[in-house]
Amino acid sequence: RSLLSLAAEATESVYGGFDPWTTASALTSNLGSLSTHAGTAPKDLLTIDTLADLDDSVMPPWVVEHWLRAGDRTIIVAEEGVGKSVISLEWAMLIALGVNPLWTEHRFAPSNTLVIDLENPDHVLRARVRDMRRRMIEHPTIDYHEGLSHVWHRRAGIDLRSRSTQRELDAVLSELQPSLVVLSPLYKA
Repeated sequence: RSLLSLAAEATESVYGGFDPWTTASALTSNLGSLSTHAGTAPKDLLTIDTLADLDDSVMPPWVVEHWLRAGDRTIIVAEEGVGKSVISLEWAMLIALGVNPLWTEHRFAPSNTLVIDLENPDHVLRARVRDMRRRMIEHPTIDYHEGLSHVWHRRAGIDLRSRSTQRELDAVLSELQPSLVVLSPLYKA
């Protein structure tokens, strides 16, 4: 409101025949006063030292030990066609089976995972999933369990700003309670 008021005054001043340079100068100095209307600093503003000294006794559980905790976010970035969605899908399937994708000898409790695929054609996604599942079933040290890794496939993308999409995603997350969600590619969300 203050900004609109200043702009209206400047407009009136220029249309009223006042010198535009004087008006611009006054407007510039008045814009500086807008920052005085800012609120107080947030209570969670910390110094680096305070943050470093916080207690680690209450930490989110590991999804993949020493690599990925519940609530962590990771972004995989590479050029188009390099295989980001392939590796993300494979990692989600392995993590669902309790296998660390970076160190396959390390095992943990199996859990639900969700892959939200927003780009691949149906036939490509099916072929990838079939091949990965076959390799995991045939692998001598992987104990394959059905139904732990899920795919929500929307090739056209989704609009996360839409209330209906938010409700649909909330329903999926509530039902599955996944330990890992992979969404790819981000620009189609």
